[in-house]
Amino acid sequence: MNIDKKTCINIGIVTFLLYLAIHYWDGLVGLFNLFLAAAGTLINGAIIAYVLNILMRFYERHMAPNTKKKVWNAMRRPVCMALAFLTLVAVIVALIQIILPQLISCVQVLLSSLPGVLRQMYDKLMENPTIAALMVDYNLVLPATEQEWRRICSSTARAMSSTRQSASPPRLSARFSPS
Repeated sequence: MNIDKKTCINIGIVTFLLYLAIHYWDGLVGLFNLFLAAAGTLINGAIIAYVLNILMRFYERHMAPNTKKKVWNAMRRPVCMALAFLTLVAVIVALIQIILPQLISCVQVLLSSLPGVLRQMYDKLMENPTIAALMVDYNLVLPATEQEWRRICSSTARAMSSTRQSASPPRLSARFSPS
């Protein structure tokens, strides 16, 4: 095998780039997250534009395609765009109205079976003497009544809804200085 000057330079460059990647890993991860956040927004916009374009072309083809009126020819594209947006919103609302009630009923079924499942897990854990001693030491007991379960579930739901309402997109920052 013949090692020439160009091969040595390539190996040196790759080694140096690998060193930089390891040394500035936090900065690279932050930069990658920033790129993904920007790319995600662009991809979502492209998907929406693609779907709206399909709907707009459909409306443009079927709404007075051979008219000679200048007013309608000038207004046809904005009207078709508004109809496409309304159609997209209507489809999304319809899907939510179809899916959301089923999702709520599934969550209710899961929550109604939760006390029994947790009781079984608790009993299984209590069979182990080490875990049972730790649970007694830390005063870990399951709620006994249905009212206690309802209070726990409602407080958890309130906490989750308040967190969701106040949540804002995470701020991404890239750090390019060594630790």
